[in-house]
Amino acid sequence: MEKSVLLVSGDEGFRTRVAELVRGRGFICVTANSISDASEALKRAIYDLVLIDSNVGPELLVREFVKILLEHKQKVLVFVLIIPDWVGLEVPLILRTLVNEQLPDWMEKNG
Repeated sequence: MEKSVLLVSGDEGFRTRVAELVRGRGFICVTANSISDASEALKRAIYDLVLIDSNVGPELLVREFVKILLEHKQKVLVFVLIIPDWVGLEVPLILRTLVNEQLPDWMEKNG
């Protein structure tokens, strides 16, 4: 069975680029452009990995969403432009600007 990824980003260009990268690695990729859309997608399916752009919404909303995912033992990876204050959540981070170089390696090791 193919592994599935939920990609959450409000930036359409970034979301499209990352989705292509993920699909190119053989994953099914479902996209959401907000935390609320992602929450709905999680009600409909179980994903092997959730990729979140830290700029998808207000910091508190993103942080709370990540906490909920981690409580449910969901594998999470967060894309960041700058390291957020809530980095203490032990969430793996990938610099958003280096996603093309970093993401394939990370998915190979952890996907």
